[in-house]
Amino acid sequence: MVDPSAFIENYPEFTNAPTDLIQNELNNAYALTPASLWPSAIIDQGAQLRAAQALALSPFGRGMALANEEGKTVYDARLDRLVAIVAAGGSTT
Repeated sequence: MVDPSAFIENYPEFTNAPTDLIQNELNNAYALTPASLWPSAIIDQGAQLRAAQALALSPFGRGMALANEEGKTVYDARLDRLVAIVAAGGSTT
């Protein structure tokens, strides 16, 4: 499980986000990315993308221009690719 400091290393655009907000979104993201379905090779990546997506749509992230008017974020395409891998059986090779 990734902690807020590791998350910020991968997503430095959230450097100024409160640590407790990042932790909360990571907790929520891991709940939506269960290890029983997600391969270990991509679970952290998936959870981080889910957290980044939530942060981008949060009041904190709204002013960062990470989402458009329809609520699509800059993280959606990458997350969608990972979800497709999981839906196809989880093979990352």
